[in-house]
This record gives sequence, structure tokens and C-alpha cells, in this order.
Amino acid sequence: MGSRCEKYVTVRFPNFYGIGYLGLPVLKDGYKEFAIVIEFRPQAQNGLLLFSSESESAKSDFFSITLVDGFVEFRFDCGTGMGIIRSQDMVTIGDWNRVAVFRIDNTATIRLNNQNPVEGTAKGAFSRITLRLNTYLGGYSNMSNIESRVGTRKRFIGCVQEVVINGYRYDMRKADIVGDTEFGVNVGECSEGICEAVICNNGGTCSIKSADTHVCLCPLGFSGNTCEKRHEIHIPRFSGHAYLQYEGLGRTVLTYTDIEIVFKPTTGEGLLLYNGYTKDRKGDFISLALRDSYLEFRFDLGTGPAKIRSLKPLELNVWHVVRVERTGLQGTLVVDDQLEMEGDAQGAYTQLTLLENLFIGGHSNYDETSKHVNMTSSFSGCIQKVVINKKPVDIMESAIDGVNIEPCEHPCDGEPCMNGGECIPHHDIYQCYCPLGFSNTNCEHKMRKLPTKPMFNGAAFLIYTDKKVVKRVIGSKIDLQMYIKPRDRNGLLFWTGQDHMTTTSDFIALGFRDGSLQFRFNLGSGEAVIGYNNSALFDGSWHFIRAQRDKQDAYLEIDGVEIVEGSSPGSYTILNTNKILYLGGMPDVSEKTLGIFSTGYSGCIKDVKLATDFKLKLIGHAQSGRNVNQCTSRRL
Repeated sequence: MGSRCEKYVTVRFPNFYGIGYLGLPVLKDGYKEFAIVIEFRPQAQNGLLLFSSESESAKSDFFSITLVDGFVEFRFDCGTGMGIIRSQDMVTIGDWNRVAVFRIDNTATIRLNNQNPVEGTAKGAFSRITLRLNTYLGGYSNMSNIESRVGTRKRFIGCVQEVVINGYRYDMRKADIVGDTEFGVNVGECSEGICEAVICNNGGTCSIKSADTHVCLCPLGFSGNTCEKRHEIHIPRFSGHAYLQYEGLGRTVLTYTDIEIVFKPTTGEGLLLYNGYTKDRKGDFISLALRDSYLEFRFDLGTGPAKIRSLKPLELNVWHVVRVERTGLQGTLVVDDQLEMEGDAQGAYTQLTLLENLFIGGHSNYDETSKHVNMTSSFSGCIQKVVINKKPVDIMESAIDGVNIEPCEHPCDGEPCMNGGECIPHHDIYQCYCPLGFSNTNCEHKMRKLPTKPMFNGAAFLIYTDKKVVKRVIGSKIDLQMYIKPRDRNGLLFWTGQDHMTTTSDFIALGFRDGSLQFRFNLGSGEAVIGYNNSALFDGSWHFIRAQRDKQDAYLEIDGVEIVEGSSPGSYTILNTNKILYLGGMPDVSEKTLGIFSTGYSGCIKDVKLATDFKLKLIGHAQSGRNVNQCTSRRL
């Protein structure tokens, strides 16, 4: 820009002065139909907004969107005669307007702002348009040559904020790594100077939000128009220009990926999750995004993306649960109770490598996201839970960076759990995890007497680290005896394993899976699974259970009668764990058991013995516990 072209300007939101234009790529998929949306702010009533043609003179096939005396006209010719469709009302000069054009064959409609659409047709029998020229925005190189066809000899004066053609949002910067503009002359930038007088507090920085607005990017712990507000955040709320950043997934999801996310959107557009391989917009990536209120799951293994879309749009301002899975090339998407949707990535590659950082709620630089995501909007709303490959993400504590995160309104913000209880959100309600000795909804009740026969609720457990207890569990032998009165058909009764579990890690476990009582262990050379199925275990009565292992051999005894036997493969005979024993469940059951068990035990336990002679004091020997109450005499 400048009288001598001495001024360099990066054009993102082009400002046209009536003497210039931009050249976007040739529209290759508009032969039969196309949909165009342009958001613009005109400063004059006449001017060419968008144009392409088969030839330089537009004598045959062409289309144009033009301002003519303040009205918007869509003109097009399929080769046998021109059609002209004009908006009902005039544009608003100096304000933002939005025009949408939709064409199928030789029929088209135009809609300006919130007016009713106007329909029209091109003349003749031909219904296809051949386009060989670039798509010109804001004008044309030789206006006099096309004046009679487009209805004006003037170029557009004003700003353009958005151009979307056939669902693709054009980046109007110069085409290199990120932009789509192939050439242009005498075009300025609408957002120039917006941040010059802006002061963002507490380490915030000013960023261009749109052609005429800015936003302060506030570091974690601060928010507000100028980052003036300080917050403690339990559940993050994303404002549409926010994100949280984490260590990337790397090579931990090579062949299989499983993501669950619980969120409440306030708008129907925005990036929920993204992780990529590189910053050059190429290669592997995985993303979850809202587009037109539909949830989209996309991933690329390096040879072409899978694009999987929810069957129905998502309702705003309500909580949704989304789960996506990927095995090799194949992916699935489930939203709430909608039907499962499926899709495959292109090509032959089957592994996913994600070396860059993971982003939730948006991205720090959309120029570094894959071009196949085609998303530059960040998520607006609250995100309550993210689980990746059975491992819950500690959304706030594990973030390494983030901006513009605010607290989501939720009962947990008021810290309702007393006496050291932990508030666990579930959509719009919560549950308190109460320390041992306290109970009730908000852990407000101090027990007069600690439980003698503990009752567990699926989110409860007792922890033991006493050497006298642990030595009777690890090593070459175990003899575990207890009485149980189970309520639910799934739940972990007993566990000791390693801090970071893998498929070859040592562990020993007792629990229910779909009604089957299972005694499982791995000594490092393969897993043993000994199962017992009988619905009589859920009759509300006490049942005697004995699980015994001697090196590789083991058996499970029920009520002193039924005996099931089994052995572990390989040659290893010693159990080595982290010397922490859990009874009735544990934190993050699914993650720490690698999905073997999904929840804690629901029911009562009494009279636990180890090694035939050691009676475990269920409360007295416990280091700590959570949500443990006294078993009632009534049938469960």
C-alpha cells in the first residue's frame, strides 16, 4: 500500500478503496451448483463484490455479486442467457451486511441479511457454468470489459470480513502456507491499528478478533475485557477466543484412540479439541468441532481425512456427552443417545502420530492447524470432562498454558462439600466425595461411630498401606477371604497393581463384570481370569468368597461349595505391585485397571481375612477412605 507501494500490509480482512481487488483460486466445484456467503461492510452503493467467468470478457458463462444503487444483484449465465436476481431491500451503508447466494443448475436464490430470499432463473436450456478465471473479490482487472454483464464499472469500496463458498471459509491472506489469495492490488487491512491504544492488564495481550474488534488474551487465572478479573476455576468456560494447552498425545494413540468429552455449548460453531503432527498444516491430526451445531469428528493418518458428522444438531445450553473411537482407519462418533455414525480415513496408513501440543476449547494459532479442519472459530461454552484412552484429563491442573478461561457457573463453585470433601460435577448437579468419618450430601454429618461393616456406593473405597497387610497380598501367595452382599452387577472389590499400568504390569484383582465374579491377576507373563456366574449372589444375602493363589495356580470359592480354578501363563510366579491395596474401589477405576473394571463396588463387605490367620480391621488398618458408610440391615 501507499502512493509508491512502500507500505507492507498483511491482509486478513481486506479493505477495498475502489481501485483494487484480490484473486482467489478458480472455483472448481461450482459447475452444477454452489453456495456463497459474504459478510461485508460497504461504503458506497455501487461496486463489484465477487466475480468469475469462463472468459475475460464474461461473454458466456459467468457469475457476479454486485452492489447496484444500494441493492445486491446476483447475475449468472449458463451459456444461453443471463439471469438477474436482486435483493428485496438495500444494504446498510457503513454497517455489516450478509448476503447468501445458492444456485442449482439455472435456478438461484439470493438473501440479504434477514430478508426473505428472492428466486430467479437464467435464460435458456443450459444449466451448467464453466469457470476458468480466478474468483475475483472486490473488483476486476478490466471493469470496462465486463460492465454490461455485471451491471457496474465500479469496484467495491468497503471491508470484507468473510467469504465462504461451498462450505469452505477462505483465508484472504496471501497464499503461501496459510492463505488463499493468489494475487491482488491496492488492498488495505480493515483491522489496522485496532490494538494500538488497547491496554490489557495482568500480562494479557491484545489480539485482532474481527475486522473491527479486538480481544485481550488473558493468562490463566484472569479474565475480563482488560484481564482485570482474577478467578479460581473448577470447571472452565470458554468465551469463543479461549483455549487450554496440554502435552500432546505423541505416539500413545498409534492404533487406537478413545475420547469422551462432556460439554455445554452456547454457540453452534467452534473447535473443541485438536492435536496435530506438525505446524505446517499437513500430516496427521485429530479434531472435534461444532459446525452449524453439528458435532464433527475428523482425523487424518497422513493420506486423507475422515470426516464423521453427528446425525442431528446439538441443542445449545444443555450438557452433551460425546464419545469418539478410532481403530486404524475406522472411526465412530456417538453423541448422547443419537445413532452411532461411522467413517474411514483415506489411504492405506493406519497409525496416528501427534507430536504437537493438545488443545482443548480452541487453538493458540489456527495457522498451525491442518487445512482439513477448516475451522478458525474457538468453542463457546463449558467443558466439564475429558477422558482420552480411559485416562481422565485434569482439565485445569494439567494445562501448561491457556487464555481467557473463566469459571463456568456450577454448584461446585460454591465449594458445597464440607470437612475436606471433594466436589465432583455431573452436568448441572454434583456429588461430594467424603473423607472417612463423614457422610451425607455435603459431608456435613460426622459419624458418631466409624463403620464396622462398610457399605460402598460405586464411588467409595478404603486404602491400605500397612506392611502387615501388604505382605500378605504380594509375593508368591495370597489367601483372601471375605463376606460380601453385592448390589450392582459391576464393581471392583479388591485391587493392588502398579502406579502406571500397562498390559504386562503386575496386578491382582477381584470384582464383578456384568454379573460375573472375576478373580484376575498378572505376574508379568500373562493374565489369568477365573470367573463365576450366578445371579444368586445378588439376592441381598451375605455370601462367602475365597480367592487363593499359589504362584501361577489359583482358585475361586463361593459359599464353601462352588470352586473355579485357573492358572496364569508363562513362568513368572511373584506378584510385584506398588504396595497399595484398595478395597471396594479406587480413584479412576477404568483408567487404572485398563478398562477391566469400570466402576467401584456397590454393596457391603465384612469379615475380611488374609492368609487364613490375619483378620483385617477394615477401618482400623485403613490409611484413608472415601464415601464409606455403615451397612444397613435391610436388604440391598
